Amino acid sequence: MKKTLNIVIAFLISFFVISFFGSCEKAKEDKIVGDWRLISEKEPVPEELVTHFVFFDDNTVKLVSDVTLIADYSVSSENLHYYLKIIGFEVSFISLGGKYLINELSKDVLKITRVELSNGEKNGAFKRLEFIKE
Repeated sequence: MKKTLNIVIAFLISFFVISFFGSCEKAKEDKIVGDWRLISEKEPVPEELVTHFVFFDDNTVKLVSDVTLIADYSVSSENLHYYLKIIGFEVSFISLGGKYLINELSKDVLKITRVELSNGEKNGAFKRLEFIKE
C-alpha cells in the first residue's frame, strides 16, 4: 500500500511540474509577441539606424531596419532556462539567427544572448541584444 501511495505521489508531482513548465513556456511565448526596438548590442551600430524585431503569434518574426527580413521563431525551456530560437535571419551581410538564452523578459524589456549559431556551432555565436517594447 505504501509503495502504491509513493508511486501516486511521484506521478502527481511529475504531472504538476510538467504542467507548470509547459504553461510558463506558453506565457513566455505570449509575452514576446509584439514590436521590440533594439536599443543595444555588443557591436557598434550607427545611431541613425533604428532596428525593430516584431514577433507575431504565428511564430514568425520580422526584422525591420534598413532591410526587412522574415524568419520563424520558437520559445523552449531546457534545464530551467528559456531559449528563443530564430530560424531564417541569415543573409550575406547579417547573421541574427540561432539560439538565444532569454536573460530577461518583462512587459517592456527583452534581453537575449545568442549561445548557438543556426548551424549548431557555438564558437563565434556570442551576440547580446537588448530591446524595449514599443
